[in-house]
Amino acid sequence: MMTNKYSFKTETRDTKRLFIALPLPYAVRQHLRERVSQWQRWPFKKWVHVEDYHLTLKFLGDTTLTRLPRLNRSLAEIASCFSPFKLSLKNIGVFGEPSRPRILWIGVQGELDVLNNLQHKVEEEMAKLGYPADNRPYRPHVTLARTYRGKQTFDIRSLNQGVQLNSDKITWQVKEVVLYESRVDLLPMYKPQLIVQLGHKFGNYYSQ
Repeated sequence: MMTNKYSFKTETRDTKRLFIALPLPYAVRQHLRERVSQWQRWPFKKWVHVEDYHLTLKFLGDTTLTRLPRLNRSLAEIASCFSPFKLSLKNIGVFGEPSRPRILWIGVQGELDVLNNLQHKVEEEMAKLGYPADNRPYRPHVTLARTYRGKQTFDIRSLNQGVQLNSDKITWQVKEVVLYESRVDLLPMYKPQLIVQLGHKFGNYYSQ
């Protein structure tokens, strides 16, 4: 619901494992779900839950609850500086050895200059709050699966065939930034803690 004050749910533990990301809309998630169902013959250790698909902007790690109000304010300020922009899905890729990848992902295309500027701004502002900077080049992607465990050599070419079909379903407007909590051993694994709308004045946000 809409709120004029930053708030968060009080929990017995005093930290949450957090990251900042862009959510994927329902239609895009469902498109990926249909695709992934055709690919699951490949034996990856873990296929990501459909509700957990996202584009990471910044991993924060364990964060004390006392830091959340300032973190929430910073995210709302960042989001107010950017207007909504468009992205679409691209081809499949992997991290790690191509024949035995550790990560299977799908890339994005579209207004990448805006996406890169947003990610840079998030990185910059989080450094001011004491979060370690990540100096690696930003490679936006949606993780689909982790840790290939098959005896057969993995062949990515079979996955990339036809991935651009139904393009109307895989192009979307990015409208919000989400602060997620990562919850081990739960599905979905990622729970929104704060949702901030792009292009709105400071204070227009949703707290979970």
